Amino acid sequence: MPPPIPPTLMPQVTPSSRCPGDQTPSIGFDLLNRKKSTEVASSAGKLAPGRTEIPFSFSLSSHENGNSGAFYETFHGGNISIQAYTEIRVLVWPMQILFIDIMRGYLHKSLSATMEFIVENDKASLAGPPVSPELVRFYITQDTQKHQLLPELLTGGFRITGKISTECSLTDPVSGELLVESSAVPICSIDIQLLRIESILAGERIIADMSVIQTTQIADGDVCKSLTLPIYVILPRLLVCPTVLAGPFSIEFQISIVISFQSELSRLYPKSDLRTPRPWAAMLTLPLRVFRT
Repeated sequence: MPPPIPPTLMPQVTPSSRCPGDQTPSIGFDLLNRKKSTEVASSAGKLAPGRTEIPFSFSLSSHENGNSGAFYETFHGGNISIQAYTEIRVLVWPMQILFIDIMRGYLHKSLSATMEFIVENDKASLAGPPVSPELVRFYITQDTQKHQLLPELLTGGFRITGKISTECSLTDPVSGELLVESSAVPICSIDIQLLRIESILAGERIIADMSVIQTTQIADGDVCKSLTLPIYVILPRLLVCPTVLAGPFSIEFQISIVISFQSELSRLYPKSDLRTPRPWAAMLTLPLRVFRT
């Protein structure tokens, strides 16, 4: 028997196996416990020479022993990863493999292959009616900033308005528009940052970490006043998943609008982190709820 797999943050999931055709052997196993194996061989105990294709399929279910639990989609994060793999091993007789048992003889080496597959919830399993993206109006001025700004920005002032979606489907882009109404200092750049917040419950504490997934520049250089700029940010599938608020961990997202102004001081820090408040930059951060449709 294979050694037990250590507990993870994933819920217990038991897929049921099914395989098309009466002559095709089924392959059944438990994703986490890996309890079952199925013999695949001809009546003589050997596979025929040449290429042998064995079609198989299995269903993933969130029900374990009558209990219903959440089934989380694939996610590759900095501190939290939700991944699923299929593994096929071809071992030397008389060893038994974890998933498939094929006798190859003493002189042949064992073969194995592992491949990750993307897990997504289907529409039939979604609870409730589809949620339409919600656009939130925003404005950015010198009065909305909590950090110290350049004196010329405080005296001259600026005002940027617009609207952006704060609830977005995983398959749709984050959309909206931005308008520069006034600015005493020329604008250098306008960027949209997609942020993720990964939180883990450790004892009685919650450890959270924020990181940047991607940065999309929507304007380079000074922007014409009263010109509507479109916001269109595509969500990277492997790095973004539907918002998760579970017991031991959570995965949340934010969208940040960063306005950088032209300044002699900014030239001294050309590669500064946009998340860090700077005297020559104004920013606004909004929560972003991602869902599956």
